[in-house]
Amino acid sequence: MIEFKNLSFSYEQDSPWFLQSLNLNIPQGSVFALLGPNGAGKTTLLRLLTGRLSLQSGKINIPAPWQSASGGLDPQKYGMLIENPGIYPRLSIAEYLQFFASFYTVSNPHKRIAELCQLLGLKDLQQKLGKLSLGMRQKLQLARTLLHEPELVLLDEPTSNLDPTAREQIWDILSQWNRNRGATILVCSHLLNEMQEHCTHLGIISEGKLQIAGELNQVLASATASNKVRIHLATPNMEIDYFQALEELASLYPHLQDLQLQDQVLSYGSSNPQLDNVGVCNYLQLRQIPFWQVEVQQPSLAEIYHQKVGKHVADI
Repeated sequence: MIEFKNLSFSYEQDSPWFLQSLNLNIPQGSVFALLGPNGAGKTTLLRLLTGRLSLQSGKINIPAPWQSASGGLDPQKYGMLIENPGIYPRLSIAEYLQFFASFYTVSNPHKRIAELCQLLGLKDLQQKLGKLSLGMRQKLQLARTLLHEPELVLLDEPTSNLDPTAREQIWDILSQWNRNRGATILVCSHLLNEMQEHCTHLGIISEGKLQIAGELNQVLASATASNKVRIHLATPNMEIDYFQALEELASLYPHLQDLQLQDQVLSYGSSNPQLDNVGVCNYLQLRQIPFWQVEVQQPSLAEIYHQKVGKHVADI
């Protein structure tokens, strides 16, 4: 487990902390999503972890097998994909990856490069980097990141510039890397639906402070954002005044959010659906309004993010 303990950091002396007393655990073998708006401190946290920025206050505990001789993170143990990395336009794909392989211990680098390029759909190894599309450049950077078979993978917007099919391909590769090798993946992203689908744990940072963190399912289950409830009513009965019933429900349960009846579906938002659903269903039975299904949808990661960060989120 990687532990950030009471971590604070400032880019300028005597200026306010950019990261403030941050405590965060990254379990080994997890796919951990680090979320937050631009400027929240996500990339700064990655740079502190990798030693590209020096610690000022607090501590980072790194598992012993991942430590270098100095106690920091061993470059051989991690691979990092940063957002919008530079390239060498005159180098070919093969030359670029061979150059980076020389920095690590890679057994049979030519074979390793060929395997990764085939996996990522980089077919022409002699193609110059300057002629690659943005999407192909991103795939190349992922190949560079995985070149030395790291146990820890650090990703900053790994699927940017990729079409939906390519995004799924990248996540298939990362998921296999996580499952088959027990690798830990720490990813910064703004694609909340993508993170909800693929991550196992998450942390949300805003204004340099950790807002919430934990296992994904537990975070979703403990959210105070409203659950969406849909109660499917039976075939309309002309003897029932449904609109009067709706008004009575609104009076009995004024805290229900967006209470409405449409197409024989009674829907509302509730922060405590277990309690509210019992009351609403009892009322329907009392009024002899038959129903056949009750659905409860947990808040999405986007809704929780919006609640914690306090800003509208556009998920693309």
